[in-house]
Amino acid sequence: MPGVTNRKYANSFFKRLFENLKQIHVESIDNHPVVLSLGACFFDGKEDLSFDELYCRADSAMYESKKMDGFSATIFRKK
Repeated sequence: MPGVTNRKYANSFFKRLFENLKQIHVESIDNHPVVLSLGACFFDGKEDLSFDELYCRADSAMYESKKMDGFSATIFRKK
């Protein structure tokens, strides 16, 4: 996303997004609240990465978010 160039800006964006989404009333499903788990990764164009590699990074970050309760976002970090 243009303008989101580091973790601080990304986390600020996610915080605002989640605050806005929480204002929308969505009925729970089988007593489970509807929440959002996001995964993201940064790409500056300098690394030689394919779309599939970037997608896998964001996907793995999203699965880390799913381990948390409620609205959550995780930014991919190389191990």
